[in-house]
Amino acid sequence: MNSLSSLVFARDQDRTCSALIFVERLPEGARDITSSLLGGSGLTAAQFDVTGSDMNSQTARKYESPLRQAQAEETRQRILAAVARLFETAPEEALSFDAIAEEAGVQRRTVFRHFTNKDTLLEAFWAWTNQQVALRTWPETEADLVAMPPETFAGFDRHEGLIRAALTSRSGREMRLRANPERQAAFRRSLADVTQGLDPLRAKQAVAVIQLLYSAPAWHTLKDYWNLDGQEAGEAVSWAISTLLDALRHGRSNQEDLGKQEEQT
Repeated sequence: MNSLSSLVFARDQDRTCSALIFVERLPEGARDITSSLLGGSGLTAAQFDVTGSDMNSQTARKYESPLRQAQAEETRQRILAAVARLFETAPEEALSFDAIAEEAGVQRRTVFRHFTNKDTLLEAFWAWTNQQVALRTWPETEADLVAMPPETFAGFDRHEGLIRAALTSRSGREMRLRANPERQAAFRRSLADVTQGLDPLRAKQAVAVIQLLYSAPAWHTLKDYWNLDGQEAGEAVSWAISTLLDALRHGRSNQEDLGKQEEQT
């Protein structure tokens, strides 16, 4: 026990009396100082079991400073904003940690501290991009598929350079493909009710077409080839999706009616 500050726990042999004493400077051998610690108690040092605990050796409770947390989040946001700028100006360097560090004005190890590898960076940047575009870009219900495209496509307009780079660059393709399984799952959940009972291939086709309609490539095509702004393109997509949903419901209803007729005959 060689720490300058320690705790000494003392108790009598019968365990009827105990004390926890802070000692500023504790030399080697706790028993050698019991007389000075317990002087005037009327008890001899031999009547006590004394053990020392090095306070510096204990696992300290982690204190999370709100200021430090805010600074860390600010740095994280600065790094993600730097990735966004690189996607617009030098998309093939957008996932280079050296380029990101230089663009963000931080050291390379700081980037690694927040994003340990390219996969975690891609995941975080995809989420960050979606948050910049709209509060929520992936659907959860059929109603979302009709309501959300105008707002989302208007968000694409506000971040046109970034969205175009994500569509045309190799880094952007890598990011979008990585997120695609989760995106597909969101569309399948949203369309689970209306595709229930359909032929598996037909159900897959329906989900795929609706996902294509509600996507950045659809926004890109309608903007470049039909000169529709984000709001107008989103409204067109909402109308198309609504029409498809009605057709799917009508087709399922016809199948159910046909099935009932066959059962009766």
